[in-house]
Amino acid sequence: MTFSIVIPYKENSSKFLEYCIESLEKQVYRNFEVLFIHNQSTILERYLKNSTLNYRIFEDDGETIANFRNIGIREAAGDYILFMDADDFLHPNALIYAKQMINESNNSVNVLKLRIAKTDLDKNSALKLEQKPFYRISTLNSLNKMLKMKVMVLQMKINL
Repeated sequence: MTFSIVIPYKENSSKFLEYCIESLEKQVYRNFEVLFIHNQSTILERYLKNSTLNYRIFEDDGETIANFRNIGIREAAGDYILFMDADDFLHPNALIYAKQMINESNNSVNVLKLRIAKTDLDKNSALKLEQKPFYRISTLNSLNKMLKMKVMVLQMKINL
């Protein structure tokens, strides 16, 4: 299962772009691409210079975020599309959590809404505002089982 993360970007939202990219770099689940769509950004490539993300950049003269998102939809290669803004960031387990929720629903999910924290202040302050646990207990238990199975399979391969 792959995700395409579409991020429309205008130069006026550069203040928090670095936090956004950092949150994507820290994702536990790595099977995703990031599509940055912008209008002549001068700093985007500087922020991505040392990035390990699988990303593509699209320039467009359009002025609307909706137009940028439509380009992202057309160019997305993933099974699922996630929309973010340049001032959003994701919890490191957000994508693996989304994958687990999709798997639990037998792939019948068409729309999944994740809470994406806005970096209005800074990322630490924004995360402190959210006091709810990130996982439902049943999902956490399922993830633990899945990870244990992966470890057992890897150990069996090593022993062969």
